[in-house]
Amino acid sequence: MKYEGRCQIQTRANEVLEKTKFSSMSPHFWIIIWKFMDRFHTFFRQEKEELGVVTGEESDFLATHDAWRGYPRMHICQERLMGIPHAIVQSAVHQIK
Repeated sequence: MKYEGRCQIQTRANEVLEKTKFSSMSPHFWIIIWKFMDRFHTFFRQEKEELGVVTGEESDFLATHDAWRGYPRMHICQERLMGIPHAIVQSAVHQIK
């Protein structure tokens, strides 16, 4: 099955979050969906520079996550998921847990 868009990501994220104990989670949890990889790469570089984060280029995964601002954020790019089978997209979004 091919990637079907933001709705699929939101549905899977909600499924995972429903199984999680909310009391143990941070009050903020962001899932940021990027349409294009170039915009994500620009954001990623700017965040690292602004916050003084020194890491490798972990932006080549289907989904990445960080807590550089003190709360968890997950980054997913629609462009990268085009043509990826549904089961693999589910696994990438499952990182939330």
